[in-house]
Amino acid sequence: MLNAQDIAKRISNPSLSLKEDQQDLKQLAEKYPYSQLFSILYLKSLKQSRDVLFEEELKAHSYRITDRIQLYHLIHEEELEEKLSS
Repeated sequence: MLNAQDIAKRISNPSLSLKEDQQDLKQLAEKYPYSQLFSILYLKSLKQSRDVLFEEELKAHSYRITDRIQLYHLIHEEELEEKLSS
């Protein structure tokens, strides 16, 4: 299970969310449904690991996230960086 320090590190740098964290983040998102933070980190880890559940989980968690622009940037961070560097 992620401890407070691990969660703080992932908040400051969401790309640190690993595939191994997915189950913990999903449990935290379900335990605290009004906290969009855990859903964002969970979705970010799914996207980074190219998990097949990403699209399904995006639909299930997107209603919890108020800032859709921020969600888009977090999820497509790598693609946006590639476009800017080209």
